[in-house]
Amino acid sequence: MGVIRKRGKVWYIDYYLNGKRHVRAIGKSKRIAELALKDIEVRIAKKKAGLPIEHRISDWREQFIAYIEAQLRPRTVERYKESLAWFFQFRERLADPPFYLSDITSQMIEDFKIERLRQGRKKKTVNNDLAVVRRFLNLAVQRGHLHQNPMDKVEMLKLTDRRLPRFLTNEELERIYRELGKEDRDIVRVLANTGMRWGELRHLEWRDVDLDQRVIRIRRKRLHTGKHWEPKAGTERNIPINDTVYSILSKRKKTKGFVFTTRTGNILHRDNVRIRLQRVCERLGIENVNLHTLRHTFCSHLVMSGVDLPTVAKLAGHRDIKTTMIYSHLAKDHIKKAMERISL
Repeated sequence: MGVIRKRGKVWYIDYYLNGKRHVRAIGKSKRIAELALKDIEVRIAKKKAGLPIEHRISDWREQFIAYIEAQLRPRTVERYKESLAWFFQFRERLADPPFYLSDITSQMIEDFKIERLRQGRKKKTVNNDLAVVRRFLNLAVQRGHLHQNPMDKVEMLKLTDRRLPRFLTNEELERIYRELGKEDRDIVRVLANTGMRWGELRHLEWRDVDLDQRVIRIRRKRLHTGKHWEPKAGTERNIPINDTVYSILSKRKKTKGFVFTTRTGNILHRDNVRIRLQRVCERLGIENVNLHTLRHTFCSHLVMSGVDLPTVAKLAGHRDIKTTMIYSHLAKDHIKKAMERISL
């Protein structure tokens, strides 16, 4: 049997496991310390009886974070951690602290969903949080720590207020090009003419560029710096190099490293380029522009020029055609003209 002890303002649990003494700090709540000790004693008893032991949330959370750190990009990992922090912060405000994965119920997740909306979060943001919770619990099911995912009974929020993507017109692009410095102009022109994500351009190396075959290869790789990098969702693709991009790249100095760097040769920083672009746009009176707008511009102009959506999806590296469908409204005139050619 174990005991609880208080040292200063902190309660500790003191118990023996396999003949070895363990002392753990719990916190300022005596009740929590009592529950923690009871939990330990139940787990020891179950182990002695050969019964399955439920997985503690704190233990699984650490394992899940280690898993996503190995699978996902650092920025995505941080977003996952933030969503989980919001969820467990909400859970800890309830009567009892969470101990086991089986303590998580569908009603708890529904309450969390409502709480996030009351905080003024957008529906898309709340859905992103729910998607993280779903993956957290799905993996627990796959590993045999949970019998069923309580998220299966929770509906995602319907997005009825989704705005159409902002894209730049040819006239807006020309005005922006005239105001940008040469290096920023090259970066913006390449983004608008390839549809690359910022991370893809930032990590683009000369070995990914084949000027003879006029193609850029977006692929998993070990960078010349020694770090491993992969595109979003691990989706590899080839992007044809048009005349504009060919002219820009063929004039740049070829090195063994990145195609685009800072003046000192270091890897580009997103905020520096973004701020300079936005300052130019503000000066020109061109609103709602960021670096991702250039990707929307690429996709939008492809659709408006008559390129079919599956091809746009392939060029943009969309894993789901539903993502590409946000540009479908731009194809209406093209479809109408195609139908006018048919007379049976």
